[in-house]
Amino acid sequence: FSSTELLSSFLTDAVIGFAVSPDELLRHIITAYQKRGFYHIEGSYKEELNARRNTRKIIFTIRENSPVRIVEFIIHGNKHFSEDYYQDLIQKIAPPIIVQKYFSQTDINLLPPLIESHLKDQGFFKPKIVIQNLNWDIERRSLSPEILIEEGNQTFIKHISISGNTAFSSSELISIMD
Repeated sequence: FSSTELLSSFLTDAVIGFAVSPDELLRHIITAYQKRGFYHIEGSYKEELNARRNTRKIIFTIRENSPVRIVEFIIHGNKHFSEDYYQDLIQKIAPPIIVQKYFSQTDINLLPPLIESHLKDQGFFKPKIVIQNLNWDIERRSLSPEILIEEGNQTFIKHISISGNTAFSSSELISIMD
């Protein structure tokens, strides 16, 4: 990141006319790194005050470490669809950082509701999706999230009957639903 990239949106959107503490700025910087897969980011700052000039200089020190890679998603549970189906689904619906196989705690927590929403669209009324374990490697540089998928019962519509329609025939209305 460049300094401008890290701080520009924070300074323009959140702080116009307000005082910002160095702690808030550091939290913002760390969050920006974590959203890019740098889970083990460390940061600190020091302040230099110049009383004669009435200025304060804040120097941030960032220790990036390496981004954490997602090796694979381990899918298990009581499911109708195959593991390949869910691997493909994750590639389609996951936040971009997850699709790129980098770990972000915030973004990986979005997966269960996204998968649940997809399953509800497929007729599963009460799916339960849980990330059970992250399965870190020994050095904590990569992980394999374990996702439990309990689809529940799938409901199919076998027959639709429509009454009270006058402007359109029942067959026209049913064809619109397909």
